[in-house]
Amino acid sequence: DDISEGWTSISDTFYWSFTTVLGGADKAPVSIGGKVVFVGHAIFALIIAATYTGAVAAFLISSSGLAVVDGFDSLATGQFGVAIRGPEFDTAALEPLFRGSHSGGNSGNQTIESTQFMLMQALMKSSSSSSFTMFTYNRMLTRTAAGEDFVYAKGKSPCSDKTNELGVYDSVLCGKDGDRETPQALVHDSFSLIYELNKRKEIDGDCKLVTRGISVNPSGMALAFPLNSELHIPFSKAILELNARGVVQGILRSDAFALHKNKCPWTSVGGGLSINFAEMGGLFIITFGGIFLAMLVGAVERFLYFRALAAEEEEEEEEENGEKQEDEEAVAEAGGADEENASDEFECITGLLDELGDQMTRIEGLSGKLATLRDKAAQFAASKSEHNAPESGAEPNQTPH
Repeated sequence: DDISEGWTSISDTFYWSFTTVLGGADKAPVSIGGKVVFVGHAIFALIIAATYTGAVAAFLISSSGLAVVDGFDSLATGQFGVAIRGPEFDTAALEPLFRGSHSGGNSGNQTIESTQFMLMQALMKSSSSSSFTMFTYNRMLTRTAAGEDFVYAKGKSPCSDKTNELGVYDSVLCGKDGDRETPQALVHDSFSLIYELNKRKEIDGDCKLVTRGISVNPSGMALAFPLNSELHIPFSKAILELNARGVVQGILRSDAFALHKNKCPWTSVGGGLSINFAEMGGLFIITFGGIFLAMLVGAVERFLYFRALAAEEEEEEEEENGEKQEDEEAVAEAGGADEENASDEFECITGLLDELGDQMTRIEGLSGKLATLRDKAAQFAASKSEHNAPESGAEPNQTPH
């Protein structure tokens, strides 16, 4: 009943939407559409409030508690050991060959430096605040004592046989949380990493290794050829052509590779996904976007409401005009009937008056005759009295003979 009309309804719609999201609406929707919007607002507000509260609580707890691996930057602090394929080096040497802290592994000083190893060395060279604690290994996958590749299978752990030469993946798998003598994380090419973790999840049914954080210096994939090889030019042309036609992306997204589907992302203890500052800011964007959408829906519904109200008023006015016209016609018909009745009554009265006149004439005639008869009767009585009167000198009470 207190909905504003005209252009003032825009501010009223904004006020209603904003207070609904914050749980302080002072208007009760009546229409079905209004109730649907109100319920949607309430559920939306509940989800936003619960998500934001949980995210802030988790962020405060993780910030005030123990340090955890949350991406590549957390490894640069040196608090966590990182497994990587690269050469062994002596940290305590007067002039160590490489920067950072070497804490273990099974590689030798002749192991080839991986791209990730060189990236860490470049970061430590460019910034004195970066210092990685590295565990270097000969290869990514584990080998048995016989020099054969370890076949990963369900129920068959590479950690149980101490004679196995652990690779980077299994060194982290076999490590212990919080143990500085074992690596806590690894860094490797994203496509190879996702492929290996997805394959292990299909075998185990769950993720024993998970990814966390964003990709660092993503550069895609490439094929390597010997220096001055004649094959790199035709291969480069073919790859560029296939990439332009979308074939490469199709292969990477096929079910055989499924490299676009990371089946083992990190999740919080409670089962929810981690959230960062950008995602928290996105919640505010979603909130205000929802408010804007609610304003738009409210404005459309308000427009339809007033249009229906105007149509209803017009219909009521037409009904009133029709009823008024019917009343006038009824009054006109009643007036005509009254005139006919008055005419009939006038004729009846006129006839009665005529009859009354005739009766009066007859009465007058009878009165005249009555007067004549009365005169005659009086004359007769007088003549009779004279006839019966006694002669002078006669005895009274004597009847003459």
